[in-house]
Amino acid sequence: MKSRPEIRRDGGLSARLGAAAEEAAARLLLSQGYTLLERNWRRPGLELDLAARSPDGRLVLVEVRGRRLNATVDAGLSLIRRKRLRFLRAARLYAALRGAEEARLDVILLSWTDGACQLRHLRDLGGELLGGGAG
Repeated sequence: MKSRPEIRRDGGLSARLGAAAEEAAARLLLSQGYTLLERNWRRPGLELDLAARSPDGRLVLVEVRGRRLNATVDAGLSLIRRKRLRFLRAARLYAALRGAEEARLDVILLSWTDGACQLRHLRDLGGELLGGGAG
């Protein structure tokens, strides 16, 4: 039996917040001298939010995690093991398809408080990307 798609009762708010979070993360990277290569790269069951080239020329693959106002779970904690493994699989495939021998995995965390967006850029969280590791 096929599972039914999840029905969102927030009127698309989650999708709009996700898009806003990815846009804010992209702007942050651009302001730090990165070059954006792709947004929302997808393959069956896999997705990368952002792919970029750092100022020093490294391929950087980015997961964007955001939480809306009054969320009870920190954005960083929302990157559970299953999602981390899927991010690693997507990153490995993306890097392999691009012929990259190395890539850095970053996470950009966003939270909204008092109408302001706060960003934290966590760099190089997946040292095991191309060397075996999890996933």
